[in-house]
Amino acid sequence: MDETGNETGNEMSDDKHRASFLGLVYLVRQMTIQLLEQGQHDEARTFVDTIEALQVKTKGNLDEEEEKLLEGALHELRMAVVQGPAIPSETPESDDKA
Repeated sequence: MDETGNETGNEMSDDKHRASFLGLVYLVRQMTIQLLEQGQHDEARTFVDTIEALQVKTKGNLDEEEEKLLEGALHELRMAVVQGPAIPSETPESDDKA
């Protein structure tokens, strides 16, 4: 901020970059979830690797909220990829047995 209390160009740019970064993580997370729902696990793993690369390359440059978002997204998506396709718990018995 300058002496009048107005944001300087750098602070506005930082806010814009922060919002773009958070949006990027949300976007990649959502795309990964959609791929998993469609059974495209190999493609989903590629997006998980992308988020992991972001984490490695931005280490030490993120604020607490950005780091938590990245960690949470990675954990959630890794667990979803490891679980693989959902297996139906039990098929309902047919009425043909009567």
